[in-house]
Amino acid sequence: MDHQLSFDNNGLFWFFGNKEYNLEDILSQKCFYLENRVIPTSKLLLCEQVHQDGIIITDQIISNCADLAQPIHIPNTDSLITSKKNWFLCILTADCITVLIYDKIKKIVAAVHSGRKGTQLNIVGKTLDLLFTHFNSRPQDISLILGPGISALHYKVSAEIFEKFVQNTAIEQKYPYLDLRKVIQIQIEQKGITDVIDNDICTYEHPYFYSYRKNKTSQRQLSLIGLY
Repeated sequence: MDHQLSFDNNGLFWFFGNKEYNLEDILSQKCFYLENRVIPTSKLLLCEQVHQDGIIITDQIISNCADLAQPIHIPNTDSLITSKKNWFLCILTADCITVLIYDKIKKIVAAVHSGRKGTQLNIVGKTLDLLFTHFNSRPQDISLILGPGISALHYKVSAEIFEKFVQNTAIEQKYPYLDLRKVIQIQIEQKGITDVIDNDICTYEHPYFYSYRKNKTSQRQLSLIGLY
C-alpha cells in the first residue's frame, strides 16, 4: 500500500512527520521547511493534548493573538478547528493517531489527537458534530486523513482497560489488544464520511517513528494541517 504523508494543493496543506521533524528544533527557528513550503513558527497552533475530548474553534484566538511572534499554545484541548488561512493546526504523537479533517466547500480544517482515551470518548465524532452544527458542514464535503499510529498487534492492555474501552465504544475487540484505528474508522463511518485516506503505518514497528509503547520516549512526531 502506498502511503500519502503530505499534500500541498488547491489551498490546502497537510503533513505527517516522523523523527526527522523534532519539535524543539522547529520551535527554535523563526520558520521551517516542510516539503517545499516555508512555515513561520509563529503561525503554529498547538493543543495541550490532555487525552480528553476538548475541542476548540480557534478563529477568535487567532484574531486576538495574530501579532505574536511565537506559536500559540491552547490548554486543555485535544482537537483544534479553524477557518483562518495561513495558520497551521498541530498534533504531537508517539503512538496515538492524528486525524486531519478538511471541508472543501466551507474551507475549514481540523486536527484531532485520538489516543486510547480520546478514541474511547469519540473525539473524532464530536469534532465532526461541531463542524456540522457550527459551520453547517455536510458529510459529503468532508475529507479525513488518518496518520500513523500503533497497531492492535502491539497495543496490549489490562482486562480492566479493555472492558472499559469496549463498553464505551460498543465496538468489538480481540482481548487483550485494542485496535484504535478500527474504532476511529467506524466512528467516521457513523458520521456519513466516505472520503478517507488511511495511512495505516504502525509507529511501534517502524524505526523512523517515535513510539512510547516501544521505549517510553518523551519525543513526539509533528503533524499539521492548514489553509493558504
